[in-house]
Amino acid sequence: MEIELLASQLLRSLRGKRSQLAFSRRLGHRSNVAYAWESGRRFPLASEVVLASVRGGADLQRILSTPLSSTPAWIRRADANRPDWVSSFLRELRGTMTICAWANDSGCNRVSLARWMSGKAEPRLPDFLRLVHAAAPRRFFDWLATFVDVARLPAVAVELRRLDALRRIAHEAPLSEAILRFLEITSPAQAAARSQPGFIAKQLGISLAQETRALEAMRRAGVIHRRRGRWHIDREHAVDTSTIPRATLLGLKSFWLSLAAGRCAQGTPGLFSYTVFSVSKEDLSRLERMQVEHYEAMRRVIRASSPCEAVGFAGVQLFSLSRSEDDVSLPPTTSD
Repeated sequence: MEIELLASQLLRSLRGKRSQLAFSRRLGHRSNVAYAWESGRRFPLASEVVLASVRGGADLQRILSTPLSSTPAWIRRADANRPDWVSSFLRELRGTMTICAWANDSGCNRVSLARWMSGKAEPRLPDFLRLVHAAAPRRFFDWLATFVDVARLPAVAVELRRLDALRRIAHEAPLSEAILRFLEITSPAQAAARSQPGFIAKQLGISLAQETRALEAMRRAGVIHRRRGRWHIDREHAVDTSTIPRATLLGLKSFWLSLAAGRCAQGTPGLFSYTVFSVSKEDLSRLERMQVEHYEAMRRVIRASSPCEAVGFAGVQLFSLSRSEDDVSLPPTTSD
């Protein structure tokens, strides 16, 4: 992805029908800075881009919360006219990543990143885009959509079509995720066998027809291709299902939980554990935050793991068994 080109296109889309000069003056500049921005000669600060977007009708809270795994309280108090939100946003976005890891993944300078997070300086738009993409790659395009209609950004058109196709696959053929993971295994013993029809189906305990449908759906989406009798992965397959319609998302969750329950009933080796407990509401919220942190930590280990030698499933779930306070009522009484 050409980040500088994307940055220029994003700025052009934010300007809309206004002239470059009018757009520049709307943001408080006397000179025609929009021309320099859109030509790629220089770029605005992150806070200037967000301010321009908010003045154009975008929602600040949505911009700041979309790439995050949870919405902290300070976002409700954030003001687009005051750039102090930038450092808070970056610290929240970083999560538990080390600065070195984030700098390496984003291609940004480690010293500059530390200054941006401390509030001593502020990233310009291309670096801002890089940081969000590195920290929240699965939510990146949904985040862009909080600024402008992403269909107007040619720099991401191909990726958007692929993302839409992958989300359809996640809905129509949820087993494709597991099948793709088998194709990632680099073990020489499985390199040839995994491309033989029925091999992955046998490993997963599914039918050959299910395997075939999932492979064909991924081939059409450009995720995999077949060469010399073997399947090869074309792109990293990572889809954020949080933006899928609620009914579809519930179906996906039910599918994987049912699969896990079936394996548990079969006595499949693995970690199956649970606990039923009573805690304060404050501690329940704390446990929810810990659950999110645990899940993100697992994903970082998974992303960094090499070589690929096994396929696993992790179901992370926490919910209240109590009815809401509004629904709580005493059971009917009976008399002799």
